[in-house]
Amino acid sequence: MFPRIYLALDNCFASKRWTQPHEWMQIAREAGVFAIEASADNECDPLYNTPETLNDWLKAVESATEQSGVRVVNLYSGHGTYATLGLAHHDVRVRDHIQHHWLEPMIRSAHRLNAGLGFFCHAFAQSVLAEPSRYAAALDDLTRRLGELAQFAQRTGLNSLSVEQMYSPHQIPWTVRGTQDLLQTVYRQQHTPLYITLDTGHQVGQRRHLRPTLEAVQAELASRQQGKPSTGIWLGAHADSINDPDILIQSLDERPYLFAAAEDGDLYHGRRILGSC
Repeated sequence: MFPRIYLALDNCFASKRWTQPHEWMQIAREAGVFAIEASADNECDPLYNTPETLNDWLKAVESATEQSGVRVVNLYSGHGTYATLGLAHHDVRVRDHIQHHWLEPMIRSAHRLNAGLGFFCHAFAQSVLAEPSRYAAALDDLTRRLGELAQFAQRTGLNSLSVEQMYSPHQIPWTVRGTQDLLQTVYRQQHTPLYITLDTGHQVGQRRHLRPTLEAVQAELASRQQGKPSTGIWLGAHADSINDPDILIQSLDERPYLFAAAEDGDLYHGRRILGSC
C-alpha cells in the first residue's frame, strides 16, 4: 500500500488581501486545491483576536468548507510569533503567556477543525548562547514546555502537534542529533509524542555552522591580527574578542550546541535518520 498524498496550499499568500475564509478557500478551489494550511498571520492569531472573534473565524471556516469542499487540514504559526523570543523569552511571564494564551488556543482551534497544528515561536538570545549554564537551563525549560504542550494536545484530542526544524543555533531543534534528543526527552518526560515539521530548505543553513578545524581557527586569528577581513568561519558571537587560539578552542569545546555536523546539511541523510525516530 502506498500513502495517499494531497497537495495543500498555505493561505499566507492571502494575508492582508483575501482575509475571509470563503475568499481564500474559493481561490484554492479555483486552482484545484482542496486542502489548506491556515497561517495565524491570516487573521486567526490568538494574540490579535479575542476569544469571541476567533470563535467566529472558526465558524466561518466551517461554513466555507461546507460550501466549497475545501478543508483546513493544518494550522500553522506565522511570522508574528516567529519574530519574537516567544516560548524561550527571558521573562517567564512572556513564556507563560505564549504557552497558555497562544499555543493552547491554537491547539483547541486545530482540534475543532479536525486539523493538525505546526508551529515555531521561540529563540535563544545571544547572551543565552554565550553562557553554557544559561543555555542548559533555557533548553530544559523550553523542552519541558514543549512536552506540556504535547500532553495538552493529547488531552484535547489533537494527535498531530509538530514543531518546525530550523537552521541555526539560536532556534532549536536545528540539528539531527538535537532533534532526536528533543523528541526522546519529551516522550520520556510526558509519555506523549511530539512531531517534527521538516523544512528541507533549512538544511542548507547548517553548513554555515560547522565546527572549524584548528587550522581554520588559526587562520581566522591571523586575519584579525593583520587587520584583514574575517575568513567567514563560524565561532559564535561570544568569540569575537578572544585572540588566544588555545582559549578559543576551549571555548568552542564548552559550547558544542553552537555547531552542526556534516550530516545536518545532508538532505537525504537527515530525513532518513529523523524518519526513524
